[in-house]
Amino acid sequence: VGDWATGESIISQPQFNWQPFMHLARTHCVLPMLAWNLKVRSQAWEDLPKTVRTDLGVAMVLAQHRRTFYETGLAPVFDDLQAQGIEFALMKGAVVIESVYPRDARLLNDFDLLIPVDFCSQAVKIFLGHGFQPLSEMPDPVARHQVSLVKGRGVGSLSVDLHWDVYPRDRPFQFRVEEVFARANLQNFGGRQVPGMSPEDIFVHYATQLVNDGFRHAFVRFCDLYGLMATGLDQNKLLSIAREAGATGIMYTALRAARLLGGRVPQESLDELAKGYPGCVIATNFLLNPQWIFGRKRLAYGIEKILAGVYVPDTGRRRTYWRAF
Repeated sequence: VGDWATGESIISQPQFNWQPFMHLARTHCVLPMLAWNLKVRSQAWEDLPKTVRTDLGVAMVLAQHRRTFYETGLAPVFDDLQAQGIEFALMKGAVVIESVYPRDARLLNDFDLLIPVDFCSQAVKIFLGHGFQPLSEMPDPVARHQVSLVKGRGVGSLSVDLHWDVYPRDRPFQFRVEEVFARANLQNFGGRQVPGMSPEDIFVHYATQLVNDGFRHAFVRFCDLYGLMATGLDQNKLLSIAREAGATGIMYTALRAARLLGGRVPQESLDELAKGYPGCVIATNFLLNPQWIFGRKRLAYGIEKILAGVYVPDTGRRRTYWRAF
């Protein structure tokens, strides 16, 4: 992400301390990305401390193995879904590892899949038929938005969140699932072409997760936002999806974060998003602090709730939220 030449010059300094550097990279889930940059883009790989090279090499191998596990483990599931005429779309990490990152430069820890609500029971049966087990009883599709399924144990396990909606109905941000499917694109996964959420939908989804995660997340989330922006998003589509989801305020913050890392964001897009959300500019100025972005600092509970209320899309619900707090 950003200016690699500058980063390379910093780590080449004799006084550079690798221990806190590696700790931060591990905490922020960017070890495979760091390993790829140092091994492929840098001339300094052989000059790195041996323990650092070992840890980075393991990170790349783990990313490769995790991806292979999912590609081989889900191939028969995809075949059965398609054979039974069940529409599906890959979400989040399963899309960005293919569209944003070089191969094996980002860890795919779990897998998110979107299906229409009318087919959720049928889809679960397909997963069960391929050795997956639910982590809980099948929830009421109206009350919940997903079910978690797992196959195997340890590093070879597969963890799948099967969604029929992007968020529960009580969350402030909502996506129209039928529109998400309409915008989906075919993408490669495991040597086959399967539908994946559009990059604009994923950008808005990742932006809203900043709020849902309590503004505490690994730096890899900002890398995802920056990488999606670098692929060339359709700004009109992006703004339209943000409005549709009630996410224009937090989209302003996400775009400012992407721009902080070097992403090119039209000022007119930022100005348009800030309309109706006068507090989002102040909140963004507070949040885009290096200690928050790079230090993974937990915000005080009161500050977290106040900031979250800023991004609630409806004025009436925003006031209700703050009064309840």
